[in-house]
Amino acid sequence: VALGTAGIAAWVPFARGARLRTGESVLVLGASGVVGQLALQTARLLGAGRVVAAARSAEGLARAKELGADATVTIGDSFAEELADAARGGFDVVLDLVWGDAARTAIGSLATWGRLVQVGNVGSEELAVTPPLLRGRNIELIGFSATHLTPAEARGAYLALVERAVAGDLTVEVERYGLDDVARAWAHQLEGAHRKIVVVP
Repeated sequence: VALGTAGIAAWVPFARGARLRTGESVLVLGASGVVGQLALQTARLLGAGRVVAAARSAEGLARAKELGADATVTIGDSFAEELADAARGGFDVVLDLVWGDAARTAIGSLATWGRLVQVGNVGSEELAVTPPLLRGRNIELIGFSATHLTPAEARGAYLALVERAVAGDLTVEVERYGLDDVARAWAHQLEGAHRKIVVVP
């Protein structure tokens, strides 16, 4: 169950939106949360050659390394410089869960014909993008929302996720709370738990 919404938001943007091809390089922007952690694993399962995780949380980036990220980059004052080093000539795909200034920097790290799939905007509601930034390397900006999937598409993606999880290729962190502790579970969720909160009756 914990794979549902978060897993689909990680799987479909790569498989369908970005049309990820074997060997391509990927940046997951906002890799510390559940969607980001699943995206790191999904990118690898779908054939990515190099996967880089970017986030503000040191704990989240440490978890990203455990999940197989080839490199991690801290979103902060030196983000642009660190990202340029990690990009190694440019990312083919960026999965963006942040938007705002971090996304603008990530757009600048894309290779020619690179694609940025926009999934979340925890960083900002707006982003100013100049035409040369897009046209300079013929990049694509792609929006994704699971609400536009047909029931059959959502079911297919969910089954693919479950099959990978059963095989041990895909994991999601959960934190369990008893039903009598649901208030604390909600509080932790609002703080940004970076894992799925599960209430067990």
